[in-house]
Amino acid sequence: MDVFDAMRTRASLAKLKPDAVPRELIEQLLDVAVWAPNHKMTEPWRFWVWSGASREKLARAFCDNYRRDHPDADQDELDGPGCKTANRVLAAPVTLVVTSDVGRNETETLENLVSASLAIEHILLAAHALGLGAYWRTGEGIYTQPNALLELLQLPQSARVAGFVLLGYPESTERTRRRTPWQEKTQWFD
Repeated sequence: MDVFDAMRTRASLAKLKPDAVPRELIEQLLDVAVWAPNHKMTEPWRFWVWSGASREKLARAFCDNYRRDHPDADQDELDGPGCKTANRVLAAPVTLVVTSDVGRNETETLENLVSASLAIEHILLAAHALGLGAYWRTGEGIYTQPNALLELLQLPQSARVAGFVLLGYPESTERTRRRTPWQEKTQWFD
């Protein structure tokens, strides 16, 4: 698969089989992730691989963040939308959490976050090329302050989570995708 085909055919595939993903494939994904562009060669990304029973700790952190963001939530809300992300983590055989280092100033911190996001895109494209399903997620749970996920990772609250990737073998590769043509989003200046 060439890079143009990979970019046009990659899709977020959230329905994943429970089958384990070999560590060697995950290592291949991480190997290409570190080749993402990064300003001033800061290499700001950090990767946290969760599989097996360890996913339960990660899922609890997402539920804890929901409780922190919604202190008045009743039990039905906590069990439903409150643990939606946690349930996704438990349903995927692997979750990769990608964090970004804090920079020396606000600009470098933002550039680091963008670079970590590009590393995620490298992971998504490589997963697609390897026949894996992958789904990049963010959401309010990664922005909670103080953040239970950062506490679990033993990172300072100033650290940034670029997102997390749910990873496994897809139940189906069929997915209708639409994009606005680039011509509708582009202005030329000559």
